[in-house]
Amino acid sequence: MERLFHLIKIAEDHHLWKPIKLSKKGPPLSHLAFADDLILFSEASLDQAKIIKACLDNFCHSSGMKVSTEKTRIFFSKNIGWSVKNEISSSLGFQRTDDLGKYLGIKLHHERVSKRSLQSVMDHINRRLSSWKTKTLSFAGRLTLTKSVLATIPSYTMQIVLLPKQLCDDIDKSYRSFIWGQDSGKRRIHALTWETLCKPKDDGGLGLRESRKVNTAFMMKNCWALCSQPEKLWVRVVRAKYACGDESIPVVNKRSVASNFWRGICPAWVEVQPQIAWNVRDGLLIKFWIDRWLPSKTVLYKVVV
Repeated sequence: MERLFHLIKIAEDHHLWKPIKLSKKGPPLSHLAFADDLILFSEASLDQAKIIKACLDNFCHSSGMKVSTEKTRIFFSKNIGWSVKNEISSSLGFQRTDDLGKYLGIKLHHERVSKRSLQSVMDHINRRLSSWKTKTLSFAGRLTLTKSVLATIPSYTMQIVLLPKQLCDDIDKSYRSFIWGQDSGKRRIHALTWETLCKPKDDGGLGLRESRKVNTAFMMKNCWALCSQPEKLWVRVVRAKYACGDESIPVVNKRSVASNFWRGICPAWVEVQPQIAWNVRDGLLIKFWIDRWLPSKTVLYKVVV
């Protein structure tokens, strides 16, 4: 695949391939490579379709590989006319689609996150539960399966979006029911509260984790990446799209129109920001009055108060 990426880079350098930008100051996006998938981005025009086809044909000729037309799809933005869509589809020989499908089991959403849109997460957990015979498992066995299998199912989704509270409650409920041996809708006595089960073992709990807190922790991790990993592509895209500024500590504000990812970042940032402080060193990058470099508040806050 390195050969294909090299061809794309050459086409970009010669201003032949026109990549997209998610914001005016954002980085250009021409391609993204995953384990088994490749996504190409470009301006929606017949000329660009010819450039893409030339790069793919060149790569196939030199590598002996072939593009699968049955698995390849073209996704157009909403403002592209039908005639242009038809011309590009015919030129490339790929079918159009309005659904980007799933990646790592997660649907690439084009709508606001809701319990209904993420029902597949709950369905996945239920399918796994239905494949186990609860009565044949000991309490320790059910606890181990909950931690090592069930709790990992929603983890990737939790890294991307903030799950609805009701969905988190339903996930935790399925954990509780399985741990206490509830089967076929028959209620079983829960010897300990869920809050107790989620306490650390040193505090008398069993080390389970509440789904909402895990989800929030993942979002907080993303917030920290916005500060500490500016070289990452997704960080550059997000910071440019939502005008986070050029400072190490980004400006994070809620927006009426924002992606599901950003809607998860904003509430988590409220928890992360008070924990961030500057390491002074030579002081060249620190704004004396408004940056937080003291153990508590900023200097300006102390003076005003």
